[in-house]
Amino acid sequence: MNKSYSILLIILIIVFHLINSKSFAQEYPEIKKIGKGQIFFSGILNGFNYNIYDKITGEQRKYINEKIAENIIVLKQQGKLIQKFKNYEILFELPLKLKDGLTDQGFYSISAYVDHDTLYPNHILDYNCGNITYDLDDGYNHTGTDFFTWPFPWYKMDNDEAEVIAAASGIIVLKQDGNFDRNCEENYDPWNAIYILHEDGSITWYGHFKKNSLTAKNVGETVNTGEFLGIVGGSGSSITPHLHFEVHDANNNLIDPFHGPCNSLNNKSWWIEQLPYKDAGINKISTNFKLPVFPECPEQEIPNESNNFYLKDTVFLLCYFRNLSTGDSVNFFIYRPDNTLWTNWTWSSTWQFYTAAWLYHWIIINNEMEGIWKYKIVYKDKTYEHFFEVLNSAGISNQNKNAEIILYPNPASAYINIEMPESIENIHDIKIYDLLGNDISNIRFKKIDKNNFRISILNNIKGIFFLQLTTKNFVYIEKFMIN
Repeated sequence: MNKSYSILLIILIIVFHLINSKSFAQEYPEIKKIGKGQIFFSGILNGFNYNIYDKITGEQRKYINEKIAENIIVLKQQGKLIQKFKNYEILFELPLKLKDGLTDQGFYSISAYVDHDTLYPNHILDYNCGNITYDLDDGYNHTGTDFFTWPFPWYKMDNDEAEVIAAASGIIVLKQDGNFDRNCEENYDPWNAIYILHEDGSITWYGHFKKNSLTAKNVGETVNTGEFLGIVGGSGSSITPHLHFEVHDANNNLIDPFHGPCNSLNNKSWWIEQLPYKDAGINKISTNFKLPVFPECPEQEIPNESNNFYLKDTVFLLCYFRNLSTGDSVNFFIYRPDNTLWTNWTWSSTWQFYTAAWLYHWIIINNEMEGIWKYKIVYKDKTYEHFFEVLNSAGISNQNKNAEIILYPNPASAYINIEMPESIENIHDIKIYDLLGNDISNIRFKKIDKNNFRISILNNIKGIFFLQLTTKNFVYIEKFMIN
């Protein structure tokens, strides 16, 4: 082996060591004990900034405008439209609504406003002089407001949870439906859309509906403010289910309904109540038996939520943000069934701005009260609460009732820690069995100290398993899950 090759090999080994040291630190975060319970209080954040790129081609736009003009002429001839538009102000309500019966704290975020900089590419300017918009290389400057559903946009679409409603009363002047609705990238496919003419001559465009979800009303029929128009979907050029909301005045000039210092199109807001520019908040909090799954587009997400746990289970605490910014502080509280505080902590974001993000912690409640516990978050001076039940374990118990063996996190994925009291001595053997009693050989143990071990889980095994710990006098069995 020559000298230069040896030096290169040494450098590669050092780099490999540094990379693995960093991943190890991220994989095994700091744990805080609370009596017999535990909490991973550092939190792990997952962020998304959706660049939806819902381009409407020049040819498609021309077709839409021509069909609207044709339909308006026919409707006037049929006496369904007045000849002159009224000269008064039209103001809009939010064009989205959560399905009746659902109680999520929120269900959408805004990924892009109208682009007021006519240059391209990479010349973007929203109404508030910021950059929450986009343009494309071919000269397209974004012409609407994109509301995307969050969290679980595909789940919401498949279950009809996010409804598009009329922002103002008017007459349907064009409908497009029946087009494919599970797109995941920029394309030239037609979308499913509805177009409403208002009494001042302005027209609102609602695009990207779920296939065959549009109102049964037809061109020429009236819809009222707040009336159902369809389900938020992913038809046309789209990477996730969202609503493209676009406004034109009576002269077909583009309008940005949001008023701000860099709005070059109109000098007032067209909203009854304009949303804040970065409307920060929490859309949902939940307790989970394991972490949610966000598969490849367009597969439906798996929330993995539960409100029922046993003592010594790992309870994952989830919260889903909109417009989370660097420096934002979030306060967490866990209350016992008698409303006494079990623990609280503060998490602060060091991350960049995200239009959507989800954060998780996990806790293990042990030797505590049974009953209804409360998970509370305070963020931006608003309080969010979620309740979950904790019961005594109905699963397999230790043969020695006085032994307190704690497994965490449970469910596990890459590893699981085993923590045992000092009373357990002379450990002869540790084994893992599956539900059929098979000894699982593809699990590696690492001894941390006398009574603490870490199991590394290999080969992507999943399911319910049993830890069997054998000493001179006893056999201890604990159940756990690998996901």
